[in-house]
Amino acid sequence: MERKETKIRRLSPWLTGLFLCASATAVAFISLSSGYIPYSLKEIWEIILSALYDQPNSILPNRSIVILEVRLPRLTTAFLAGAALGLSGAVFQALLLNPLADPYTLGVSSGAAFGASAVIILSLLFPQILFLSSSLAPTAGAFIFSAITLVLVIRLASDRQGRLSPASLILAGVILSAILSAAISFFKYLAGDQVGSIVFWLMGSFHDSNWTDAGIVALFLPPCLLLAMLSATDLNIMTL
Repeated sequence: MERKETKIRRLSPWLTGLFLCASATAVAFISLSSGYIPYSLKEIWEIILSALYDQPNSILPNRSIVILEVRLPRLTTAFLAGAALGLSGAVFQALLLNPLADPYTLGVSSGAAFGASAVIILSLLFPQILFLSSSLAPTAGAFIFSAITLVLVIRLASDRQGRLSPASLILAGVILSAILSAAISFFKYLAGDQVGSIVFWLMGSFHDSNWTDAGIVALFLPPCLLLAMLSATDLNIMTL
């Protein structure tokens, strides 16, 4: 009795990506209707279209403001941030040959947390410095120190010939993460009664997200995505 081999037809990666993006967009649109103030999908669609084409609608102004100025900025920021985290995770997994790798593995997240905590504690100690009191200061500190941490990890993991291995990168990342975590704990001690300002930032929230935050993420995500797509072949070869 002959066995018939069944061939599994795989969808095109572009078609799969398009389907996933469409599904995520649909779920995001539906999520706008959830919250303390209920909305129908028809109302949300009417509010968004009227805002895009600058036309009046039959919805009360207060209800339109909740969607356009509160829920939609939060949703857009969360959507873009999730896409950026997914992209960085995929790149880290390819570089480290480990499907469980993420930004925490190389200490990048710990470096970002250290930078933000440092800026927050300095703003508490020196409130007269206007830059430190800015809402974007912790974000800038997180970005700068995450980049510095990555450079230090690569430097520590390199041998005398400048070669790198996934094992050495992970070990260097774990070491720096432990050091930075201890430093963050020290910053929390220095904050005293205002330690909540550090803890709440580290916990993360999209509660106060606005269109400026969404614009910042949207500014950095496309070039990073383009760079990852241009390097996709090399990353796939490294993974194999």
